[in-house]
Amino acid sequence: MRKSTLGSVSIFSLILLFIAGIAGASMTERFEGKFLKSRIKMRIDENWKITPTNATGAQDSAFNDGSWAITNVPHDFSITKVGPTNNDPGALGWYRKHFTLPSEFVGKKVIVQFDGVFHDSKVYINVHLVCNQQY
Repeated sequence: MRKSTLGSVSIFSLILLFIAGIAGASMTERFEGKFLKSRIKMRIDENWKITPTNATGAQDSAFNDGSWAITNVPHDFSITKVGPTNNDPGALGWYRKHFTLPSEFVGKKVIVQFDGVFHDSKVYINVHLVCNQQY
């Protein structure tokens, strides 16, 4: 019976690729670990204030939102609009969150990440429009 060299070459190639993959992953993990260890994450998913109205001036940090409802995110804003006269899921409304960055954030780059924001959103931080997204 004749032995096929193709099978042994394929196995050798796979082993070589596997070893190279392990070495590459190890280098990547070391590189990322250097930066990820210094990363501080702070979740702000709870106790958001919400109103299903056009609250003119709500981007001002001194705006009175005492009568607004409280919810956690992710949240489907359109459920606040369901009713006999308010059933437009694309209507204007506001989410607000009051928080203070911990002292360890001072002097560091801060990234605020929102997932699943829908339709013509605007994000303000301390009165300043920091980003907006249509659709």
